[in-house]
Amino acid sequence: MEVGAYDLESEGPLPTLPSRKLEGPVVRAHTERASFSSEKPHNFWTVFELTTPNSVFECRKSLDIVFAIDISSSMQQKQKLSSVLAAISDVVSQLTEKDRVSLIPYNDEAHVLFGLHHMTNANKNELQLLLQSIAARGNTNISDALFTALDVIEPKSDADRSRISALFLLTDGYSNRGLNHAEIIDTLSKRHTIENLTVFTFGYGNEHSAELLKDIAFSTGGGCYYYLNSPAEVMHCFSNCLSILKSTLYTNVRIRLEAFEGCRILKLHTKNPCCSFKPMKDFEVRCGSISAFEFRDLICRISIRNAAENKAHDLIRVILTYVNTYDGTLSISQEIVSVQRRPDSSSLSASSSVSSSSSSSSSFLGANIYVEQQLNRQRAIDAIESSIEFVRGDNLNSAQITIYSVVHQIEQSVSYIKADPFTLYLLKTLLFCATSLLDLDCSSIYQAHNFISAHQQQRYIGLLPVFGDAQTDVFLQSLQQIRQRYNPSYSISILLPPSSSSSSSSSSSSSSSSASGPSFANSPADLYLPDKSSQLSVDC
Repeated sequence: MEVGAYDLESEGPLPTLPSRKLEGPVVRAHTERASFSSEKPHNFWTVFELTTPNSVFECRKSLDIVFAIDISSSMQQKQKLSSVLAAISDVVSQLTEKDRVSLIPYNDEAHVLFGLHHMTNANKNELQLLLQSIAARGNTNISDALFTALDVIEPKSDADRSRISALFLLTDGYSNRGLNHAEIIDTLSKRHTIENLTVFTFGYGNEHSAELLKDIAFSTGGGCYYYLNSPAEVMHCFSNCLSILKSTLYTNVRIRLEAFEGCRILKLHTKNPCCSFKPMKDFEVRCGSISAFEFRDLICRISIRNAAENKAHDLIRVILTYVNTYDGTLSISQEIVSVQRRPDSSSLSASSSVSSSSSSSSSFLGANIYVEQQLNRQRAIDAIESSIEFVRGDNLNSAQITIYSVVHQIEQSVSYIKADPFTLYLLKTLLFCATSLLDLDCSSIYQAHNFISAHQQQRYIGLLPVFGDAQTDVFLQSLQQIRQRYNPSYSISILLPPSSSSSSSSSSSSSSSSASGPSFANSPADLYLPDKSSQLSVDC
C-alpha cells in the first residue's frame, strides 16, 4: 500500500487495496449427541464455535487508540507513571500516519491533553513532549475518564466508522470521585457504543477494583481486563493489545440464534453484549472485533420436545454478520443446525456431530470432546468466581470445597480422560489460581480475575501463564492436600502433556520459570489450546 495515496490533510478515502480475497469466519455447531429419541423431550448442551482463517495481511486497517491514564498521586509510587508513559511512547512509535491517537490523563477529572490526531512525525514529537510533562497528583475519577474517552473516539463520519478503535483505560486505585461502580455500568449500558471499539482495562498494583474494570471491558465484545504488577508487564500487555488490533480481521461481528418450533434456548453463557428479541427463542450476541488465529465459543443449553416423526429435527438458524476489515464489506451468512430424531434410545449415536441443511454440511460437524472442552472452561470460570467471593469473606473451607468439586468434575469429563491438551492446561491454570487464593497471596485475587478475563473472552495472549515442571509439582501437592482433607480415599492423577509437542512447551518454559511464578504466553503455540485440526468429525 502506498502511503502517498492517503490524503492526510483532507482525510480522504483510503487507498485502493489490491484484489485479494479474505475468507470469512466460520460458525460450527457442536452438540452432545448427533441423534435423540423422538419419544421424549431432551435438554442438552450445544457449542457454537466461531473460527477465523489463519491469515494476517500487510494492508491492515487504520487504528484509533485513546489512552485514558490515571495520574492520581498514588501513580508516583514504584515507577508506575513513568512505566505507563514509556509503554504509551513505545506503542506510538509503532504506529503510522494512517493511525490516530488521543491522550486523556485523569485524576479528579479527565483532561483531553492530546486530541485524536494522525501519527505524523510532527504529531508524534508533540505527543512525546506532552508525555514528558505529565505529573501525578490528585484523586481518581474513572467515570469521567471513561465517558470523556468514549466521546473522543465516537465516530464523526462514515469513514470513522470503518476504523478499528480501542480504548486503553488504566488505573492503580479505586474510583473515589465521580460515579460509583453500579452507576458507571448503568450509564454505560444506556449508551450506544460503536461495535468496532474494543476496551482494554488495566489494573496496576493490588489496590484497584478488578470487578469494575472487568465490567467496563466486557461491555464491548472482545474487551479484556489485565492485571499489572511491574513495569515490564505494562510494556508487555500494551504491546500485546496493539498486536491484537493490528491483526484484526473482522469488526461488528454478530451471531444470531433463532430457535425453530419445538426448540428453546434455556441458557446462554456469554459476557458479550447480548440482545433477546424473544425469550428462549431469539438471541443476538455482539462479539465485537476478532483477530487472526482467534476463536469464540457460545455455550447454550438447548431443550427439544418429543417429535411425532423420526427424521432430522431443525433446531436453530444461525445468522453470522460481520464487516471484513480488508475491504470494508458487510457479509451475512446463515446455516440451520439439525439433529436426527429416532424411535428409541437404543439407536442413539454416541458421537457428537451436527448436520446442516446447506449443501456444504461439512462446516457444521463437531465432536463430543469439543463440547466437554468448553463446558470445562465455563466450570473453571464459575469455580474461580465463587472462590474469590469465599476468600474475600474469609471462608477458605468453602473456597477449597469449590475448587475440589470442579477439579473432580473436570477429571471425570471425556476430554480429560482422553488427555485433551486444552483440558490439561485448563486444570493447571485452575490450580495455579487455587493455590494462590488459598495461600492468601496479596495479588492472588487479581491473578484470578486475569484467569477469568482470558477464559471468558477467549483472548489468551499475555493473560495466561506458561507452566514449567516446578509449578506443576507445587500444584499437584496442593491438590493432594485438598483431596486428602475432603476425600482421603481419592487417588491423585498426574497432569502431564499428552504428546511430545506439548512436553516441549512445558519443558521450555520450565527453564525460565521457578515455583515462585510462571512466565506468560506470547503466542498461541505457548499454550495448550484446542487443536482445531485434530477434531473428530462424523457425518450424520
